[in-house]
Amino acid sequence: MQLHELTHYHQSGGEKSVCTMLYLMALQELNRCPFRVVDEINQGMDPINERRVFDVVVETACKKSTSQYFFITPKLLQNLSYGEKMTVLLVYNGSSMLESTKWDSKAFFRRRRRFQR
Repeated sequence: MQLHELTHYHQSGGEKSVCTMLYLMALQELNRCPFRVVDEINQGMDPINERRVFDVVVETACKKSTSQYFFITPKLLQNLSYGEKMTVLLVYNGSSMLESTKWDSKAFFRRRRRFQR
């Protein structure tokens, strides 16, 4: 297979996202910083690459000497693997959402754990 420069002529948006994310993660060993923000990197990726990149991000972010990661996205695939050292924060907003006083996050996560078994 011949290698090509990353351009919109050769790679899709998802393919460019995969390459960009893996490149940035490789560079993190050279440039230390306290945290990294990953904003909607999964947009345009097919589900297979989205899952693979997410797994690599989780593995990298959960290492002992790595930066803290903030992964921001409006969507995630179902049944992703989360690391023990991860904290997941969900932000719900919009006119169709429940009021915060009516939202029971503990009950939500209990139900989620039951379905995962």
